[in-house]
Amino acid sequence: VLIHFGGGSVVKSGLLDRVKKSLEAEKIEYDETGLNDLVETSNGDMRQALNNLQSTAVGFGVINHENVYSIVDIPKPEKIMAIMNDCKSGNLDGAIEKSDELYSEGYSSLDIITVCGRIIKADKSLNDDLKFKLLKIMFEYKMRFLDGINSFVQMYGLISKFILTFQENNVNVNYAEPMDISEN
Repeated sequence: VLIHFGGGSVVKSGLLDRVKKSLEAEKIEYDETGLNDLVETSNGDMRQALNNLQSTAVGFGVINHENVYSIVDIPKPEKIMAIMNDCKSGNLDGAIEKSDELYSEGYSSLDIITVCGRIIKADKSLNDDLKFKLLKIMFEYKMRFLDGINSFVQMYGLISKFILTFQENNVNVNYAEPMDISEN
């Protein structure tokens, strides 16, 4: 059953309920973090959530954070949060080193920037004006990546712009705890 509301995205609670019912009906072991990760990584698409559920269950037998992110093949939010922490504190070398690690793990610039956008939107410590500035920068670079200009240099430029924007707005706050990065 595919549930659509508004512009085609599923309300998170409705999606959570349907995925949870599927897990329980199929008697698949899961934890709440894994359940939430299935929903967050589906981008509001019930079919995608169920496909990821099935792939994770077949591949690992248990739905949890590690297993879901192994299947969906996008960077874990905590790795992107670490990059953003380095940006907030002005640590260019640290942010570049962490982005290089993600590249070496096989993630593309688009993989990284997609999770980055979710992190920015969910960050309650940033005011809306700063979120807008960061998202505008992010989308500028996303367009470059989509146009085929997908290199380390572009990612380093994005990181540098984030650092400058945080400095211009006197931000130096780290992500201390997990946040809900799902798109409602």
